[in-house]
Amino acid sequence: MATWHAGCGGGREKGASGWPGLRLVLGLWLIWIVQAIQPLHAHEVDAGAPRGTFHAEAPGTPGGIAEVLDRSQRMRLAALREAEASPEAVEVIRASFNAVMAAWPRAPQVTLLVTRAPVIAESLLGRVIVASEALAGLPEAQRRFVLAHELGHVIEGHWTRMGLLYRKHVPGAVDPEHTQAVAHVLGREASALAHEQELAADAFGLRLILGMGHEVGDALAAFRCFGALPDTATHPGTRKRVAHLHALMASPALSSPTTAAVVGVGPQP
Repeated sequence: MATWHAGCGGGREKGASGWPGLRLVLGLWLIWIVQAIQPLHAHEVDAGAPRGTFHAEAPGTPGGIAEVLDRSQRMRLAALREAEASPEAVEVIRASFNAVMAAWPRAPQVTLLVTRAPVIAESLLGRVIVASEALAGLPEAQRRFVLAHELGHVIEGHWTRMGLLYRKHVPGAVDPEHTQAVAHVLGREASALAHEQELAADAFGLRLILGMGHEVGDALAAFRCFGALPDTATHPGTRKRVAHLHALMASPALSSPTTAAVVGVGPQP
């Protein structure tokens, strides 16, 4: 999912050099390594089966790709929870988050985690939005756009769609013998899907903040804040994302709820 890094003044968005558990195109041997790590203890994760969580279809198939993907994101979430944010930052970000959630009344249950981690914002497990306390330093409109972008990943079901792609290519056990043969094609398709999802989340975020009384310039300012970045395996470059926002503004579909899907906004079937 989308991951934003640092802020104005030299920050950058996470791309191909980021955390290995999120790099989709390095090959599934990395995921096989993740499988070897001990599962999280019960107290480190939410109880029950959260929305968007994958489980192996066949209980007798150890290390299914759904289980491995789920475990890797739970590990990520557990590590982020250890970096407690300042109460002041939590209050500011929580207020912005609540405003964004109120602007999309059909939103499912979403958990916000504010942390001291260098990641500005990302979505995990299809229902958790992680925000760094540094996000509190952005102007309100830009902060709302970043949070709305992450909410877009949740609403659009991007975690589920990416999981389905992995399961299509790796329907059985996760081990080098079975995964290396499909690593290249899976990496290519996963990268293309990730780019598509980032643009869809941008569209969702833009439409949401426009409905809140903000302007397209606020979204563009957020991209300027994070700097001009090239394409990576998981994200389109800044130039493409800005051009996409401009194209959306020129489309009458942007302001029409009934045609929101045309610009990648709204729940997917």
